[in-house]
Amino acid sequence: MQIEIRNRWTAKVQFTAEIECSDDASVSLKIGRAVKWAYKIGADLCGTDLSHADLSYAILPGIHLSRAALCHTNLSHADLSHADLLGANLSHTDLSHANLSYADLSHTDLSPTNLRDANLSHADLRDANLSSSTDLSHADLRGAALSCADLSRVLPPEEIPVISNIDAAILAAIEAGGKLKMAAWHTCKTTHSRAGWAIALAGKVGADLEQKVGSFHAGCLIYAASRPGKAAPHFFASDEAAMADIRTCAAEYLGGQGNG
Repeated sequence: MQIEIRNRWTAKVQFTAEIECSDDASVSLKIGRAVKWAYKIGADLCGTDLSHADLSYAILPGIHLSRAALCHTNLSHADLSHADLLGANLSHTDLSHANLSYADLSHTDLSPTNLRDANLSHADLRDANLSSSTDLSHADLRGAALSCADLSRVLPPEEIPVISNIDAAILAAIEAGGKLKMAAWHTCKTTHSRAGWAIALAGKVGADLEQKVGSFHAGCLIYAASRPGKAAPHFFASDEAAMADIRTCAAEYLGGQGNG
């Protein structure tokens, strides 16, 4: 059977998909199969209206969906690694357990969206719009670009501490007698992982943030606020690799200050 996929802005038919589906199947299922058909043949999906599509468990790495309307879409457990979702409308979308590693989510509308347990490692979330009901619990944000992401709707700005020259501050604390132990967020008052040190140096605000969103997310948010425009560090690196990167980042900052 044939199903028309329209442009979200003009409502004109962008392409007509040839799918195998019963007439009485849900619209969500039909749109989902049309997307898979388009992905397979390389049809243009940018700017399309794919609202309410069922794409759960779909394997779509590298798919181009920039500026598409994907609101109320089921993308749970889908593989969207390296996908182009720039400017897409993902409001009320289920992306739980989805693989969004290295995906371009910049300028997307994620208010609200279910990102619970999603893999967002190295994803570009710059200028993304989130809301207080966006579920990021247990999401993997390692290396994600979060600069200018609208996190104020997730947490008020005063709840995300900023540590001036965060890597140099962590290095100074370690060199003053503290220890870096990446195997645990906190071992004692003077022994922490890299994220743990960020939280500890933020004091009560850092502790409150950790209590609210967990150690991993607290570390990501503090680093994003303290180093705007730079990806979060690898919070699961070895002690040696993490220490080397802390020294490098601290030196880069101090060198930049000297050049300024």
